[in-house]
Amino acid sequence: MSTNVLTNTFLTELLEKGHLISTGVKGVYGKGKEMNLLLKNIEDFISGYGRTEDTEIMMFPPIMNQEDIQKAEYLKSFPHLLGNVQSFQGNENDHKQMITTLDKGKDWSKHFSNSGVVMTPAACYPVYSQLAKTKVPLGGRTIEVASFCYRHEPSNEPTRMQSFRMLEFIKVGSSDEVKVWRKEWLEKAQALLDLLQVNYEVVIANDPFFGSGGRLLKINQNHLELKYEITIPINDEEAPTAVISSNYHQDHFAKKHQILTETEDMAHTSCIGFGIERLGLALLKHHGLDTKEWPANLKTLLNL
Repeated sequence: MSTNVLTNTFLTELLEKGHLISTGVKGVYGKGKEMNLLLKNIEDFISGYGRTEDTEIMMFPPIMNQEDIQKAEYLKSFPHLLGNVQSFQGNENDHKQMITTLDKGKDWSKHFSNSGVVMTPAACYPVYSQLAKTKVPLGGRTIEVASFCYRHEPSNEPTRMQSFRMLEFIKVGSSDEVKVWRKEWLEKAQALLDLLQVNYEVVIANDPFFGSGGRLLKINQNHLELKYEITIPINDEEAPTAVISSNYHQDHFAKKHQILTETEDMAHTSCIGFGIERLGLALLKHHGLDTKEWPANLKTLLNL
């Protein structure tokens, strides 16, 4: 059976059960009552599992400063994923012209212009500018952040949504501090999935860099093991889905924002991100579409 058939079957089941609600746009779904509760409780569970007394909490809206995304050089690597927000900023005459264009069935969006904000592509991106020109204390800083995110990847795969929720933990500190934290969190993430009773695999991965130059970036990222993913079979046993991603940025973001350690060295950063919808779909795939029928200990864990 092909991947497409398997994917469409699972999507159909999710829609029929009411877990997902079609909007007519690929990868953009509403969520039903049971699904919404599941996703909320998964996020609460991960937050409670990972948060410590030293964890700083930052929460941001699903849009962010365009200048920050430029500074992070996101457009150089992922222009195909970014969503730019435009709005109408004209006068009354401009509005009349727009209405005329609309009534003629033509493209009204040309009357909209850049708003200065973009859709947040990953929960961690707004954090780094908040650390600009700061010194990180000995032991580093750990930050928890969550946000709705957007990536332009229209697809019939229910696991590849254009709009989705992401929870991340970020470590900022010296190279050694960040590397130790990252190793510990990869182990913690696996222990978390063991509690959720799903099958998974840890793999070296790379980001979907754009263009011919992106191939070199992928090779470098793989060679240095800068990105790990924890994948779970959801749509197809031959193509498991990344539900957790661990990235080591080295000093990339610190250089862009002048984030230093107490020893005046450029700080390093790492993040581990949890795709909330993907984890929810993984649980539904592994344990069944009716959460009431799930193992009792799992329901207790997720407060279902």
